[in-house]
Amino acid sequence: LGKSWDRGHKIKMDPMGYGLSSGTPQDGKAVIFPVSMKSDTEEVRLQYKRTHNSYNPGERIERDYTWPEEAKEKTFRFGKADAGGQAIEGAGAKSVLNWDVNDDGDYKKTKLVQKSLEDYRSVQHPRLFEKVHCKQGATGPPCGPDKRFGIGSAISDYTAASCIKGYYSFEEQLPDQDLGRCCKVGRRNVTSETRAFGTPSVRTDIPAPPPGKRSCADNMSYGDDCSAA
Repeated sequence: LGKSWDRGHKIKMDPMGYGLSSGTPQDGKAVIFPVSMKSDTEEVRLQYKRTHNSYNPGERIERDYTWPEEAKEKTFRFGKADAGGQAIEGAGAKSVLNWDVNDDGDYKKTKLVQKSLEDYRSVQHPRLFEKVHCKQGATGPPCGPDKRFGIGSAISDYTAASCIKGYYSFEEQLPDQDLGRCCKVGRRNVTSETRAFGTPSVRTDIPAPPPGKRSCADNMSYGDDCSAA
């Protein structure tokens, strides 16, 4: 009673406590980035370059092309040379920009085709920067000026034009009667006058101070601000 459970284990305990010591401590920086390790061999480096694209700083890409001997000369240039091996200065760029001649320098030959084929090509394949032909005739579809496409609504008399333009009467477009005035009977501001009570948002009833002497903390609108309509 009052004692712990005895399991019969014979535990050998060191004077310093449980467990074994770690020995000589090792620097964590040396474990993460060991500088004493030997560098990879050239074979391993080439393998990583092929599999992981691991290039050294500033290393150029070597594609292992087998170039002919004439391509190794300093005066070698790619492309096909002109007849005779002599090119006139600027003649190559001129021939590229001149669309009226062929690659050999001859002018394009005119081909006579049927008018129906040319009309089909101009309608079906429009020229560059020209609008596409809608194929509705020369004057458009045979419809009158009052023609409207689509089916009229059988439920409502309102159209899309009436929704955009509005179909409210003039009386409905007027401001509310209680806008700027109190309409409740018995209040102190009930009067027979038709003026609006309260301070206006734009103070045109008082003289505005000069803009050069106006305080930055003055948020009153006098109607002469840059954003005023």
